[in-house]
Amino acid sequence: MQFKRAFAFMMVGLLSLGLASTPIAQETVEVLGGFIATENFDQSVAPLLEETDIEIVSSDVEGLAGTLLQRVDAGDPPNLYVTPQPGVFNDLQARGEGVPLVEAGVFTQEELNDSYTPAELALGQSNNGTQHGIFIRSNFKSAIWYNPKMFDQFGYEIPTTWDEMIALSDRIVEDGMTPWCHAFESGSASGWPGTDWIEDIVLHKDGPEVYDGWVAGEVKFSDPRIQEAFQMFLNVVRTEGYTFGGPTNALATPFGEGGNGLFPDEGDEAPNCFMFKQAQFIADFFEDNNPGVTFGEDYDFFPFPTINPEFSSTVLGAGVVMGMAEDTEAAREVLRFANTPEFQIEFAKFNDNVPPNNNVEVNETNIPDPLAREAANQLGAEDAVFRFDGSDMMPSAVGAGSFWTAILDLVSGEPLEPTLEQLDEDFEAATN
Repeated sequence: MQFKRAFAFMMVGLLSLGLASTPIAQETVEVLGGFIATENFDQSVAPLLEETDIEIVSSDVEGLAGTLLQRVDAGDPPNLYVTPQPGVFNDLQARGEGVPLVEAGVFTQEELNDSYTPAELALGQSNNGTQHGIFIRSNFKSAIWYNPKMFDQFGYEIPTTWDEMIALSDRIVEDGMTPWCHAFESGSASGWPGTDWIEDIVLHKDGPEVYDGWVAGEVKFSDPRIQEAFQMFLNVVRTEGYTFGGPTNALATPFGEGGNGLFPDEGDEAPNCFMFKQAQFIADFFEDNNPGVTFGEDYDFFPFPTINPEFSSTVLGAGVVMGMAEDTEAAREVLRFANTPEFQIEFAKFNDNVPPNNNVEVNETNIPDPLAREAANQLGAEDAVFRFDGSDMMPSAVGAGSFWTAILDLVSGEPLEPTLEQLDEDFEAATN
């Protein structure tokens, strides 16, 4: 889930559902969005519209994948769609739908290779390797947030390895304080913040090959390597004294409020907690909930710590991809424009995200926000091995369903092995 889906949806209603009975002009392009923020998208594409007769009808709907597939099955596809869940390409390909961008001549392979890394290109591909979409906005997820002032005050050093992070956690407990805040509540999507933990641990412990196999269902949830990742996560959440308010409080705390504990209340010498894991977007919540705090002074992040030195350069991220469901020349023009640095620089300003196009130089002009620039440096490091949020790549019944629920069950104290075995059953049912 990419509000993991933490950003607030700009609900324009299911505008797209009303278009089925309304004729669309030849030069009108319908963009069905999930997590795009229509005003942001429209502003980003405005330079193209000023030079053409194209008109954009955009909408931002919750549950984009389901709405898109319903529209396709009903013979009423939108021209273009934007989604934080690349797994939708497999669903379209299985139906014989979706426009293959290279074969149809929308892009040449050379154009795509110039714009994206192989891992980024793979986000727009179905399982058979056909390019159905492009990556148009990204954000950084392998982050542990902390308060530099509090670390300095208590003499704590930033950990660079998992073992150092656990040792720091133990030291904070010994000092009579609490190392972690966790927050797993998110309405019907509760549990998703815990999936980020599992994904980062698998990626940093077992590497991209195992990670890819797990996301694809070839490596089972019950595999000892994945089971170990879950146990490492549970150790951080359920170890006595590690979590502010204990696991029960973590389950009840909305994800957007989880980081508030990093900032001590007036008159308090210590914060409620010293570390909090969440994606790049959480900085907006820090500043909205705690007026006056600023990045680099009151809050900062350190990269997810090394578990296996062989995979120390791995990076977890997320974002949105864009594909075409109904091919028109006007839709092609919009999709091509979405591939340009000009569009992506503007589009990434939503929640201070990162433009993934390789031709965007990381500087203050292109990426004004200092946190976004640092995230871009992490994602674009020369040795970075990027992988997309795993639950967003899995079948939605698991990645946006039983995986979330399993997090809640496990944090509540349910046994690990049967829970993972059930996830294997759910994955098999979703793919057969």
